[in-house]
Amino acid sequence: MSWLFTVARLNSRAALSELRAQTNALIREVAAHEKTSLAYQLAKDEAESANKAKSRYLAGLSHELRTPLNVLLGYTQLLASDTRLPDNARTSLQTMKRNGEHLGDLIESVLEVSKLEAGRLSVYREEFQLHQLLEQLVDTFEPQAVLKGLQFNFHRQSVIPDMVAGDKQRLRQILINLLSNAVKFTQSGSVSFTIFYRNEVAQFIVQDTGPGIDCAAQETVFNPFERVLDPTTAVPGTGLGLTISRALAELMGGDIELVSKPGEGCLFKLSLMLPRLRSSYRAPILTDRLIFDYHGPRKNILTIDDEACQRQLVKDILTPVGFNVLTAASVQHGLSILDSHKIDLLLLDLKMPDVSGWKGAEQVRNKGYKLPIIIVSANVRDLDVEDSAQQNHNDYLTKPFNIASLMNKVGQWLELDWKERDLDQDAALSLDTKNKPLAGRNQYQTLKSMAEIGYLSGFMTKLNAIDDSFQLPANAKKELKQLASQIQFKKVIKKLDNLMLQDSGEKK
Repeated sequence: MSWLFTVARLNSRAALSELRAQTNALIREVAAHEKTSLAYQLAKDEAESANKAKSRYLAGLSHELRTPLNVLLGYTQLLASDTRLPDNARTSLQTMKRNGEHLGDLIESVLEVSKLEAGRLSVYREEFQLHQLLEQLVDTFEPQAVLKGLQFNFHRQSVIPDMVAGDKQRLRQILINLLSNAVKFTQSGSVSFTIFYRNEVAQFIVQDTGPGIDCAAQETVFNPFERVLDPTTAVPGTGLGLTISRALAELMGGDIELVSKPGEGCLFKLSLMLPRLRSSYRAPILTDRLIFDYHGPRKNILTIDDEACQRQLVKDILTPVGFNVLTAASVQHGLSILDSHKIDLLLLDLKMPDVSGWKGAEQVRNKGYKLPIIIVSANVRDLDVEDSAQQNHNDYLTKPFNIASLMNKVGQWLELDWKERDLDQDAALSLDTKNKPLAGRNQYQTLKSMAEIGYLSGFMTKLNAIDDSFQLPANAKKELKQLASQIQFKKVIKKLDNLMLQDSGEKK
């Protein structure tokens, strides 16, 4: 019994010693985990702080970039519509405008990805004309496809509503990304754009005959900065379009599906709820038509912006059309103008040093003014919660803005009936063509010889010189310039051969 008691005590002491050792080890492990957890939390907080700082920086940088870009693009559009300038100068201005708009799209894409990472993407509900949006997209991408030698097909149901409710800018952004990719990546064949509408749900289908995407890589194309293509193929883009498109579609309660096989092209289907609405207003579609006046009494427009160049741009755009434009550098100055003048519409900048556009709109409403207020800003989608609830503004316009978009919104809220004319017809009328002889085989052959060797600058210079001295057939110069600017010299030669055949037939 003594021996058993002794052995039991020894085992008990050994077990107790082992338990104490394990307890001490566990305590050290817990302390190490606490230290690791604290370090992880500090690193996580630093990463989140850095990400927020990055988002704030990108938002500020985007505003600082788009504000001067708005001035550059605004005056480029004004000059390009001036028929007193020679055609070669107007062509150069159009090139500047296209590249400026492309730069603006790149800035917007980077900012959208930043918002996507931070979970700050937002949508804006408004009433808009679906038919008008579709026609604008077709007018934009059909010429691009034709110049590339592609067939562009557009199909829509006859029951598609005209007025719907949704985020027009976001929908337009998604469809532009899908159509742009289809045209860029398709080298031959066709691009089809189809819309179906049923039970308040719209389906937009973009199908191409491009190289297609392997099944394993179909999800990859929706990742940021991922591009599934041959590295030797030079196709412009940032690799952000589909990432942003899917995020926006999901944010609006929709979805984007991809069906593709290598060598058989791609089919993208966007499904989105767009409730049907009834509205008596129909905004004019302003594309290549130049507004020079409007019917009815003269309207007074006030623009409030802390940037002098922005105020001057709005004044230079609206004054020649017949508006009396007043300007103010601050909300306080703008309120004093409202007190002393009858103002019909207010253009209000959002980001100002003294009082923000939201607060300014609130002050205008508090003083009892009911005039339409259009917020103009590069960061217009960062809507303030309080203002979103009060709805002190009537509409918004993003920088850099298109002159046609500005005119559309001004015309909508002032219910104007525009006087407008076609730019090309206006240019043609401004030239005295009565004493010009018709262009003939010699002129066409000179152009053809330059096209055969790919001499672009020489071709453009000679084409302008011939147009100054001879009468070219209707739209011939415009078509030749478009083809040459796209380096489509085979089509230029074919067009010139047809013109020479027509010339020979007329002489016979």
